[in-house]
Amino acid sequence: MKVSRLFFAVACVILLAACGDNATNTVPDNAATDNAVNDEAVNDELAVDDTPVIDETPDEDEAEDTAPVEFDVCCGEDATDDMSDDLVDEDTEQPDDANPLLDPFVGTWAEKLILKSKTQTIIGNVDSTTTRYKLGHVSIENGELKIEQKICKIDNTTSQGDTVFYQKFCDIYWFWRPGELSNPKPDITVTDNGGTISFVENRSWELRGMYKMDNVETDLMPTADNDARIFDHDEDGHPGFTLGFTSTLIKGDIYLVQRLSHELTGTVVSPGRIEGGVNWTDSQYTIDATNPTLNSQKESTILNDQSTFIYVKVADDFTCEQVYGQKDTLFAN
Repeated sequence: MKVSRLFFAVACVILLAACGDNATNTVPDNAATDNAVNDEAVNDELAVDDTPVIDETPDEDEAEDTAPVEFDVCCGEDATDDMSDDLVDEDTEQPDDANPLLDPFVGTWAEKLILKSKTQTIIGNVDSTTTRYKLGHVSIENGELKIEQKICKIDNTTSQGDTVFYQKFCDIYWFWRPGELSNPKPDITVTDNGGTISFVENRSWELRGMYKMDNVETDLMPTADNDARIFDHDEDGHPGFTLGFTSTLIKGDIYLVQRLSHELTGTVVSPGRIEGGVNWTDSQYTIDATNPTLNSQKESTILNDQSTFIYVKVADDFTCEQVYGQKDTLFAN
């Protein structure tokens, strides 16, 4: 055995001296790597092996020492729990995005916004309360809170009658997220102020009844019925967007353009409940109406100090029907 080992060692030294640094390495078949798959495959039966043949077969002990190590691991759902930790590449591990401050906001929320205003119209000074019921799902993306919302229903009462918001008004509108504005912000910002968690849903914008503005914050609203930007947005055969109005004296539909924005600022009052105020804007241009009394421009005074919101966390499978159907208990104080 000692003679065999000596012969094997001398043969290796002769090979190394003959190849030098610029020699092309030849990889034995039993040591092929994954990179070889990308080269043009050579059929083992046709390949010419220039490697010197060594008559001696290594001892069984030597074969075991030089055999490639095999790991009994697999992938996907079949992966075993006993995979060695040494095999995990730390550079490919997913980062831990858990944030104790943001995590409680992740989930589904039922939302109620109460928007107060006072409007001067042809029929007099009108106090108005618009209540929006929404359903929002909050997630974390790139370390920031993002919210996807649906307007479930809009109710409105005034001192002269009620505005009717048809379902299309809830479903069809141009929308600008806070991150799409001139001063981009996350959808939601939260901060811990000495144990009091403040919540801000940053300002977003909605537009109905006209083609999408280039800059919703600064572009002018229409001032004439023939403005080329006005179109039948809700596809009901009338220009702009259609709202209804009903009272004991007046009934009819109004065709208008409306631009609205809102920003919510509040605090977490208890786990799963947020309350605060709404700073909102509302610009309208009336194109036409089925009742001449309703066909007039109005000037509104927004009452931000009286406008409020409540968010209540609900199950992820909660629906708009549940939000509106349970509104009296969901948002009760």
